[in-house]
Amino acid sequence: MFLAIAKPKHIVTKDVAAIKMTEVRLHISVEQNNQMFITAERIDLLQKVQTTGSLHAASKELKISYQSAWNIIHSINELAPAPVVVKQRGGKGGGGAELSDYGKLLLTEYSFIQKQVEVFNKQLNTEINI
Repeated sequence: MFLAIAKPKHIVTKDVAAIKMTEVRLHISVEQNNQMFITAERIDLLQKVQTTGSLHAASKELKISYQSAWNIIHSINELAPAPVVVKQRGGKGGGGAELSDYGKLLLTEYSFIQKQVEVFNKQLNTEINI
């Protein structure tokens, strides 16, 4: 299928399949005291900690170093009113990590924000004409 666009003294045809779709993409970031608090990547880490029960396993699944994962958790904890992850030291049964109640609340609230942004983004993309 071809689209003919008439211009003065020229006719330009374009393959409709070759026309690129313009799309607005929105990314969520939440700041606390002008510092980065929550991003999609940080939420991914919290979700992996929740599903694996381990910061080490979560970091492996996300292909980041354990130190990077710990630094992310530390950064969130510095800004949060309560710790987001509760760690258990290794021992006979091994260590572990789980989300605190506040960490679980962050996941719930982020999910709510994400759904609202998706609705807005969908509406925006149907209304833009670029």
